[in-house]
Amino acid sequence: MSLRSRQLAAQRIKPGRPRPYTVFGLVTADAAGRSQLLVAGVAEGFVGWVDTTEFSGDGRYERFAHQVRALSVEAAEADAHAYVAAQQAGPEFTAWQPADQELYNEVVYRRLTPRARAIFAVLAAQPGTPFSGERLAALTGMKNLNSVAGSLSWPRTYCGEAGRIQCWWFTDGARTEYSFDVVHAELFLTAAGARLALAA
Repeated sequence: MSLRSRQLAAQRIKPGRPRPYTVFGLVTADAAGRSQLLVAGVAEGFVGWVDTTEFSGDGRYERFAHQVRALSVEAAEADAHAYVAAQQAGPEFTAWQPADQELYNEVVYRRLTPRARAIFAVLAAQPGTPFSGERLAALTGMKNLNSVAGSLSWPRTYCGEAGRIQCWWFTDGARTEYSFDVVHAELFLTAAGARLALAA
């Protein structure tokens, strides 16, 4: 067998190279923090995704997208399940309480961008009222719903740093909607009022 033939034969039996995949699904978490991934589908390539999380009285429901390089669709799914399982070792987040005002002021409010504050001001003015991304964009002068989602990405991280769930709530339906409950509205309005008082 010639050298070229041996090279071609080696290529045929060489394992394939990992390819990019995005695993989509839903992560459910009960009140005890136990999570489970329900895979909805796998796409080839790295597909963009706006992370959203929904909460109910029984736990958390998070839309999930995991980007990974794997040898197959099955391997990509296995990696996604392992990723979710690894999160179990992380801190458990708790709900914000009125007593958390100082924590909220320091970790969340003071770091909010003007855009995020504008969104929060709309939600805080009408707690319990759902707003679509399009409606929030129109009310705050933003370009579109993607601008709204992007403006809320860092505040979500800040809440996690405080060991608390995010300060806004999603409702699941034909489209994503955002709202504050009374506790979140009071936290924001109190922080905003204190800032105005200091500036006066």
